[in-house]
Amino acid sequence: MKKTAIYLTFLILSFLIFASPSVASKDLQLSTLFFPQTDSWTPLGQMPNPDMVFFESIEPKLKNALAKAKFHGQFEDTSNSFSRHLFSEVQSSLSNFYIWDLDGNGSKDIFYSGRSYGSEGDITIFWFKEKDGFIVRQNKPLYIKVLRVENKTLNLSSVEVGCCDSRIDTYYKGHFKNIRRDGERRITKSTEVIIDKTPTPFFKAKNKLVLRKSPRIDDAYDRDTSEWVDAAVFGNILTKYLPGCSGRIAGQTKDDYLRQWSFVLIGMDCNPLRFHSPFQVNAGWVLSNDILIKEDIAPRH
Repeated sequence: MKKTAIYLTFLILSFLIFASPSVASKDLQLSTLFFPQTDSWTPLGQMPNPDMVFFESIEPKLKNALAKAKFHGQFEDTSNSFSRHLFSEVQSSLSNFYIWDLDGNGSKDIFYSGRSYGSEGDITIFWFKEKDGFIVRQNKPLYIKVLRVENKTLNLSSVEVGCCDSRIDTYYKGHFKNIRRDGERRITKSTEVIIDKTPTPFFKAKNKLVLRKSPRIDDAYDRDTSEWVDAAVFGNILTKYLPGCSGRIAGQTKDDYLRQWSFVLIGMDCNPLRFHSPFQVNAGWVLSNDILIKEDIAPRH
């Protein structure tokens, strides 16, 4: 079957099907690719949002709990208060509040995951239901967007979307108190992605690996990007690894010269094998001739 490369910046991985069209987002699809174990977790699109009447009934308790949070004084700029913006503009932000039993105690907790008012990017705050109100248990604000939650465990998958001048998005799998505990994947916004429907085999590099953002060879010196990252950048090269690196194959394609390419997810065990890395990423393209399929290895995320 013909495979088509899609660009992260503007195309959807249309052949991946999720339970609700509203959750068929690029970030959710990539996160599930990076962390397949999360596929059975509940995506935000399947969680109910509070209506205005219900929200107004609990708003004082949410404000009170946030004011008592350990981090409250550290991130509340008096001239640009996050909580003031959040609650004063709740009509437009209500869709980013979710009702869910996060800790499995039978009570409906509340969390917000969306725009970080007063700063760039996203933010996530959890309010856990108690007998007389709510409590914020996290020690610091989480500057991420939640993608999926595992029922009753407080495990979650999330993304930190690179903003401003950043060209990299970072995906996490972990616990709400340690979002990167079980894995971290970084990918440039311009990386082309192909995902096969077939199971992804493991591989081990038999040669040096050149990880690229697209399935073609481009080694020309890129002065503009080199000045931006303050390191030498050559064409579409993301990073290079010594032989012995391992990971997973997520897709394959051929270029105009009929060379076979594999879209791979590099294991964290390969970090010590990097010898050229202007971009600290671990997903991209390698020549298929440089790797061997090895079903008996499972690299650390």
